[in-house]
Amino acid sequence: MPRTQLPYSEGIFRRRIRFAFQSALVVIDLEDDFHRFHLELRHDGNSVTGVSAETIRAPWSACPDAIPKLDQLVGMPLTPRVTDTLKLGGADRRSQCTHLFDLSCLAIAHTALGTADLVYDIAVPDRAKSRGLTTLRQNGELKLEWEVDGLNFVGPELYAGQTLRSTFPAWVESVMGAEAAVGAIALRRACIISSGRMMDLDEVRDASAYLPMIGGSCHTFTEGIAQKAIRTPNTSHEFTHRADELLSDL
Repeated sequence: MPRTQLPYSEGIFRRRIRFAFQSALVVIDLEDDFHRFHLELRHDGNSVTGVSAETIRAPWSACPDAIPKLDQLVGMPLTPRVTDTLKLGGADRRSQCTHLFDLSCLAIAHTALGTADLVYDIAVPDRAKSRGLTTLRQNGELKLEWEVDGLNFVGPELYAGQTLRSTFPAWVESVMGAEAAVGAIALRRACIISSGRMMDLDEVRDASAYLPMIGGSCHTFTEGIAQKAIRTPNTSHEFTHRADELLSDL
């Protein structure tokens, strides 16, 4: 059963992503407070040949309907730069499931880089006063540690004056290089998603309640779809003190 969410400011948003690489296949699993997704991306060594996914746990009834849209990635060249895949097109990208599309972009980059199997563990403490320290570990090793104030960086110094907004992926690739930037782009998304811990999503019937804030950001939060995207209750889990339970079904 889902764990009761701690009062905001007392908890930690956690996300684990596992990448397993085979000769022509990448298997990706993600779990966090709000999601449990499985994705398989196939390729021929040069480009994407197929994508399939499963929404094992998702917050809205419309989330699985975005899976067929991943077919837009078929034919996409394998590139180490996440931003190359993000250039699929603003309108198309926003019609996707944000998380499945993100996972696909990360998988394409890691495949192009020849990365071995890896696990990202991300922790974003609740920001009671908008500031907090967030971390990314890769295979248990600390790779990134940021202090952010809202969507703006406080530290480390390398990130001074930067923001977590849409300009971040291109900036971080230009500064850190494509390989190091992949983890930073994954961590950026988790920082943004973590704000969902402030809300009791079960209080609303459908996703249209959030259109004024994030309308047009993804498949579910699209006008005409959001009104039919019914909240799936009891799908928010609490992993603050249970990080070992993430992806425990594997």
